[in-house]
This record gives sequence, C-alpha cells and structure tokens, in this order.
Amino acid sequence: PEKPVESESAPEICTDCYEQEDLKFLYNKLKKDGEAYFIFDSGIFWFKADNGVAKAEPENDGYTEFCTEFLFNKDIKKYTYNSKQLYAFFYDYSNDIEINSVCGDAMLSAYVINPSSGAYDLKRVIEEYAGVESDEISVYAAYLPAAFAKMNAMTDENNQNRLLEEIELPLARVLASMEKEGFLVDAEGIKNFGDDMQERIEKLAAEIFEEAGYEFNLNSPKQLGEALFEKMGLPAKKKTKSGYSKRKPQE
Repeated sequence: PEKPVESESAPEICTDCYEQEDLKFLYNKLKKDGEAYFIFDSGIFWFKADNGVAKAEPENDGYTEFCTEFLFNKDIKKYTYNSKQLYAFFYDYSNDIEINSVCGDAMLSAYVINPSSGAYDLKRVIEEYAGVESDEISVYAAYLPAAFAKMNAMTDENNQNRLLEEIELPLARVLASMEKEGFLVDAEGIKNFGDDMQERIEKLAAEIFEEAGYEFNLNSPKQLGEALFEKMGLPAKKKTKSGYSKRKPQE
C-alpha cells in the first residue's frame, strides 16, 4: 500500500496489512486486550494490531464462529466506524449473531463534535482527527485509535459523552433494524390526523376571511400584508418592494 502522508503531530504507526488466517488466535488476542479497533465493510474486518492491520474476511476458515464469539463478547469494547453498517450486515448474514459493547463510532463522534459539517466519510475523519492523508482502508484502521483519542478528548471537554453514549450509539442499532425490518405505522390514525388538521386549517382560514372581509391567498406574503395592514389597518413598520415588514427597525 502507499505510504500515508502524516502531519507533524501524527504518531508513527505500522500500517502493513496482512491476512489473519487463524481467527481463533485473533479472537483470543482481542479478548485478552479487552478492546478492538476496527473498520468493517461488506463482511471484511480490518483490525488495528500490534504489528500492523489484521484482515479477516468471510472466506477465512471459522469466520462465522469468530464473528459470533467476538461480536457477542460483552467484555471486548468495540470501536469502529459506521456501526449502523455493522448491525445491518449481520442482520442479513445471521440472525444468531448478537452484537454487544459497541463503545465508539468514529462517524457518530465526528457528527456530535461538528453537527453542521455535513461530511463524515472515513477518509475525512481520519485526516481531521488523526492527521493522516491516505486512500488505503488499512491505514484508516491503523490510525483509528489515534482518531478516537482526539475525538474522545473533545467530546469529554464539550460534555457530549452522554449524548453520544445514550442517544447516538443506541440509535444506530435501532436505525439498522428499521431499515432491514421496517416498522409498523397506524395508517388510519395518520389519515385521521391529516383530516383533522385540514379541518382546523379550513376553519381558521374562514375566520380570517371573515375578519378581513374577503378571501385571499394566505400563503402569499404580499396578499397577507395587504389584508392585515391595508384592509384591516393593523400597524406596520414599513413597506418594502416585496411587501410589509413586521421587523423592528435597527437602532
């Protein structure tokens, strides 16, 4: 893989990627460590390891058993990117695989820190929070702990941990389930609510027209302004080219 471009503040980390054929060994190592940093995409795991990045995929012997044990183990804290994708994949792959202890999601952390960004792709998250530029997913996995270290410090400083842990992380599981299984709605209740709202709108419109003395387009600011300020004589601050202004003039 290409050599990642590191900023001056980025730590030097081994990014060599290798196939982890012995998944039992990998699981025991993760269980001993008590935590796992990984990128997951389309069934493939890229784990941050001591000697680089360990890759585990569905073609490996014992893959299903590994996933079952690793994902179920509540004592292994899991830190990843886009946990909703992880949940969604295993809803399809096997209903018997239960996912526990997802303690960190880099995409959600980036969103909580800067909700107005609008861009939370993995490449950008690693660049912004780990200080590394690359197009290699193994590099992203290698620097995931560094990104989490910075983001965790920021969410802690901003008192955003409760929002992240109690709302955003659990919601990812719920959204994945909704996307796969759908959810029930009260169609008749929604229709009745819509009919009730329409009835109230028509009643209020009739009262307005009666007060104004004529009917007009309530959705037109110009016509509404004419009705309120010219026909009904309500006080207006000033009239502009586009209609009447109700804003208080600047001092």
